Amino acid sequence: SIVEEIEIFVPLKGLLDLSREKIRLKRILEELKEELATTERRLSNPEFLRKAPAEVIEKEKEEKRGIKIKMERFKKRLEEIEQR
Repeated sequence: SIVEEIEIFVPLKGLLDLSREKIRLKRILEELKEELATTERRLSNPEFLRKAPAEVIEKEKEEKRGIKIKMERFKKRLEEIEQR
């Protein structure tokens, strides 16, 4: 299940290599994009939808929602870094 999280912001100026952090965030976003594509492929497969138990299908839908939430968070962090 998806649980709301609390985000805490700590000033990292001088403690964080922003160029490395941008690379790290972009890598994570690419991985999440691949996960999302895999999940969407499963959910668009009529054979999967026909054969899979309802709880498995719901789990995939929940996974898709979770991935999208993570992607938005990482995109936001990347945008914040790129604005500096």
